[in-house]
Amino acid sequence: MNIVFRNDSSFKIGTGHTRRSLSLAVHLKSLGANCKFVCRNDFGNINDLVRSCNIPLIEFNGNRIEDEINAVRSAFDEENLDWIIIDSYLIDIETETALRPHVSKILVIDDFSDRDHDCDLFLNPSIGTEKLTRSLLPAGCQILLGSKYAMVSEKFIQQSKLPRVQKEKVENVMVFFTSGDDDGETLKALEGLKDLGFKITVVLNDECKTNRTVSNMCTAKNWTIYNYVENMSDLIGSVDLVVGSGGSSNFERCLLGVPAIVSALSEDQINIAEQLSEIGAVIYLGPSKTVATKDYENAVVSLTSKKLKEMSIAGQQLIDGLGVERVSQCIMIVNQDLTKTSK
Repeated sequence: MNIVFRNDSSFKIGTGHTRRSLSLAVHLKSLGANCKFVCRNDFGNINDLVRSCNIPLIEFNGNRIEDEINAVRSAFDEENLDWIIIDSYLIDIETETALRPHVSKILVIDDFSDRDHDCDLFLNPSIGTEKLTRSLLPAGCQILLGSKYAMVSEKFIQQSKLPRVQKEKVENVMVFFTSGDDDGETLKALEGLKDLGFKITVVLNDECKTNRTVSNMCTAKNWTIYNYVENMSDLIGSVDLVVGSGGSSNFERCLLGVPAIVSALSEDQINIAEQLSEIGAVIYLGPSKTVATKDYENAVVSLTSKKLKEMSIAGQQLIDGLGVERVSQCIMIVNQDLTKTSK
């Protein structure tokens, strides 16, 4: 089974889509699939991370549909392409339709529920996706909805099996919003936490405009700062609280039972953050542009041991770590049906 994963990562858009797809690719490869990535060569990408997992990656540039088609076709040359798995907000239905003649099946992963798609399998792992408009998808498209399909990496799954004791009060805090451009949110949050006596670990891309200010603050406070973390699961698993963004990375925190205070850096994070807040898995402060330094301080100060425990339990009840296996199984079943039909 030949599969092309089409996604991008960069300083501007972050790395979440590529990381999510990589978790799926690694598992499908273990089942015998031939997986290749097709990604743009944008500044701040994590294409080498994909290659480090022994998965071939083809880089390309260009914004035309023809550029997309040529890049995808080059992945397997004259071999049959069974699947394209698209995880990108930049690829629309026009491009999906244009790719149709070159592939047997298309899987689209999208955290929005209001965009038209031309695909055979549609995945939205966000909770609260029952509002999905069926008419936006073609007849016969199979739909995978909800957090049971949330895909987290094997490292987080293994970390979740280790014993964890939820402390009565917060001592160790991790501040991490994005692997890309945080638009100053890390500094804003740290200003709210700086006088509360916590041991703080910061993860901030060194290209962020506030990096020097944040680094100086960390030095003065004897906090730890990383611009890149090799094993994020270990770091998140070691803290009592995460202050960060409202995106799909929250599913990894939930699996580990780590409470979080979040704001939404972008529109696609709002639904996930709102739904997680509704079930009590996080405290959601709102879109980041509306959140003030004092909001972060007040949110942390208001935490009780009861609230910390409730958030931890709510998160672990939501995510069981089997999303990659479930999605892979659906792909394999559809592929088997396709093989039978073609005989």
